[in-house]
Amino acid sequence: MSRLARVMSSVASFLTPNPDANAAFRKFLVGQPLSVLGSLVSRLAPPFVRIFTLGATPLQVAWLRVAEILPGIAVALPHGCGWPAGRAARFWWW
Repeated sequence: MSRLARVMSSVASFLTPNPDANAAFRKFLVGQPLSVLGSLVSRLAPPFVRIFTLGATPLQVAWLRVAEILPGIAVALPHGCGWPAGRAARFWWW
């Protein structure tokens, strides 16, 4: 067997998937797009429900979206952006 044939054989065996070793990766590969699809549906469905079922105007939908985001911003800014309070503030600035 020539050197080229041995190299080609080793490359082919490396690239050939092993079903037992790749089972977890295949689960990940199938699960990740499904997760993204679910996130997209849950992100897009509420505005359509508000518009078609409840008859909301675009301005009302926008205000509801602001009301959804506002609590997260109100918690994230003071706790995650460097506004510590109390005893921890002493260690923050050192």
